[in-house]
Amino acid sequence: ARDLIAAVERFNRRWTEFVKGVDPSLVNKTIDHYNRFYVFEKECVLGSARLAARHFTPLPFVTAESIFEEFPILQTNGMKE
Repeated sequence: ARDLIAAVERFNRRWTEFVKGVDPSLVNKTIDHYNRFYVFEKECVLGSARLAARHFTPLPFVTAESIFEEFPILQTNGMKE
């Protein structure tokens, strides 16, 4: 059990360092372009602004916090040593 706890804690440390070291600017630039141009491009295809905007939800930008919300660190609570 101690080895498992140590491995989980090591993984959590490495995961946290990795996520905090990632530069989200490339992904956020792509998200920004999607949010700006998706409805316009869809309107060009459909010929209707109303239909193009229907059900469109802009994507939020990626941050370290949003990555941790989607992929949280592993919990070691309740693990016995």
